[in-house]
Amino acid sequence: MRIMSLNVWSDYADNPVEPREDGILNVIKEYSPDMFGFQEFSPNFYKSNLFMEITKDYQCVAVTENTWTPVFFKKSLYTLQECGWVWFDELPPLPYIDDSKTITWAVVTENETGKKFGMCSTHFWFKTGEEHDQARVRNAEQLYDKMSYIREKYNAVVFAVGDFNCSVNSDALNFLEQKGIYTSFKLTDDHSMSASYHGYPVLGDDGNFHGKPAQKDYTSSIDHILTYKDSVCVTKQNLVINEEILGSTDHSPIYADIEIL
Repeated sequence: MRIMSLNVWSDYADNPVEPREDGILNVIKEYSPDMFGFQEFSPNFYKSNLFMEITKDYQCVAVTENTWTPVFFKKSLYTLQECGWVWFDELPPLPYIDDSKTITWAVVTENETGKKFGMCSTHFWFKTGEEHDQARVRNAEQLYDKMSYIREKYNAVVFAVGDFNCSVNSDALNFLEQKGIYTSFKLTDDHSMSASYHGYPVLGDDGNFHGKPAQKDYTSSIDHILTYKDSVCVTKQNLVINEEILGSTDHSPIYADIEIL
């Protein structure tokens, strides 16, 4: 199976959805993940052609009108069992409202086999510094609570995808490793060598957004696909890096090909 994650760069910086939606849609069509999660999926994305086209083949799990971290799964393969949405506790204060720092989760049954899978899409706290590192550890604790709930209740294989705003060897991901949950960068030798975040695309004279590939290596990646190490074999983990997607969002989509143990 294939799992994917993508921060779509919400439309808050003079970057409307419409000029960028084809690039995002083409990634979903070409790579055809079984399940995926978006981050920064603001209200205008739900009104877009992108959403209309994706939901022809995928069911969207968006529990509230402020779900900026929706989960999607193929309708032909899975049936929804349970879902929910969690706002992170104890975040440092901001001078504005940020609706994106949440977990959306879903439990699905594979129609052919009856196997249960759990999927969490999340967006961790984003600022730098010791206080903010600790906020991400608290985010990781809440994510672990949800992943362990799904695993124990349903005997499910559980994934968490998203923009974690922290690197491979961060305190937050180290906490999850202690619980047996690893980023896919550490679960396969066949992984991307590039960082996932490449910076804001720039609007060109041609009316299109243009971005450049990341200059840092994978140890600086802030987007991850996580799972319990004892549940799966990750055969491949990679990023989508092409001109169209570089101009559509500030994060390269990350995907992992999975064999279930």
